[in-house]
Amino acid sequence: MDNQENAQFWHARLGHISEDRIKRLVYSKSLEIDDLDHLPACESCLKGKMAKKPFMGQKFRLEVENQTGCKIKTLRSDQGGEYLSGEFLDYQKENGILSQWTPLGMPQLNSVSERRNRTLLDMVRSMMSFTELRLSFWGYALETAAKSLNMAPSKTVAQTPY
Repeated sequence: MDNQENAQFWHARLGHISEDRIKRLVYSKSLEIDDLDHLPACESCLKGKMAKKPFMGQKFRLEVENQTGCKIKTLRSDQGGEYLSGEFLDYQKENGILSQWTPLGMPQLNSVSERRNRTLLDMVRSMMSFTELRLSFWGYALETAAKSLNMAPSKTVAQTPY
């Protein structure tokens, strides 16, 4: 591993700390990197510093409507920041989607989705532990878990749609 790769490795391994902090660790002999000039641009750091995440409402709506064959009429959410942006609320209004808000600090009123999220996360952790895959595969594991749950019969839906 050359110096740049070594520096990038430790930058990522240490939670994407700044170049200045990496240099301090090198100076204090806590980290061994020879001739560190500067760290190259880190894509994760650039994304992490974005003031605004890309708006994904249209993609989400199209995916739901294509998968279910139903139009979204109402969106129930927990008043999370991602649902309160002006852009998201304008998008809902333009597409005739009503908002239903559960009271703050009352996740039990959104219990079906909260329980489904917990089930999905349990499945993802189990799959990741079993396969010993890198964390970068987490999204694929979540997608697989969701598809597995959607394809399996449940108490309320005795038949699979597939």
